[in-house]
Amino acid sequence: MLDKNKSENKGRILQTIDSEHEYFFKLIKQVNKAAHSGKDVDVSTWRNELLAYAHIHFMNEERMAEYCLNNWSRRAELIRQHRYFGELLTDEERLKDAAQFQRFLQDWITNHINGIDREMLEEFKRKCNGHCSECEPPEDAQFPTF
Repeated sequence: MLDKNKSENKGRILQTIDSEHEYFFKLIKQVNKAAHSGKDVDVSTWRNELLAYAHIHFMNEERMAEYCLNNWSRRAELIRQHRYFGELLTDEERLKDAAQFQRFLQDWITNHINGIDREMLEEFKRKCNGHCSECEPPEDAQFPTF
């Protein structure tokens, strides 16, 4: 018999990750619109929004990989990609305008979200199968920031 609380916990985790990705895609639409407008755009707002988003979202994904998937074998690669995203995002020379920002975000979708993120979510669905009692990290868990 399925434990209702475990099943609900799994649903909340997936719902959280999905809603965070939806936010990311809304931001991409804003960037795309600005890139196609041809106007000069101050990308610092996007940079700041993405840094705040990434801190929370990456923490949630890394929690999932560590606690829900019991130190998933691809966890180190997931974390490496997250740190690389932060490094690129804070490199103001590489992301000066909307077009550069647009390419950066599209590359992230192609190479990260459609890659390792998808693998992790599939593993989560396969492994947890409605049972996810270990998705809460211990009180002393530390999650790095950029």
